[in-house]
Amino acid sequence: MFRPTRANGVTDGVLVLDFDPSAPDRLRREAANFAVGKPTVTGPPGWTLLRVGGLFFVFAAILGATVGLSHLRVANPESPDPELVFSFKAFGERETVASTAARDESKVPIHMRGAPMGKPQRGPV
Repeated sequence: MFRPTRANGVTDGVLVLDFDPSAPDRLRREAANFAVGKPTVTGPPGWTLLRVGGLFFVFAAILGATVGLSHLRVANPESPDPELVFSFKAFGERETVASTAARDESKVPIHMRGAPMGKPQRGPV
């Protein structure tokens, strides 16, 4: 990175160019033009009014499309006639949790000893 303050303000004889590995011929061409005294490199592109306006237009178009598409009506395939829907839950008798096979409590860590815990289940109806 070129720092003019470290060069004591001397910017003559200095060319700053970003090297692009996909276009090595550009570096050779710019070096030859610089050696002759006719560099063709311009500075980095600035934020011109046209560029800012274009970005604003693209952003507004994306935002408008998003909002517009989110307000589309979706028609459900429902019957216009009313219908009765009845549902119920019938629970069976509670089943006790079957204990696991007897195990040697001395081989089980202390915090895991005790009665096996299980989720209560209901039988089929």
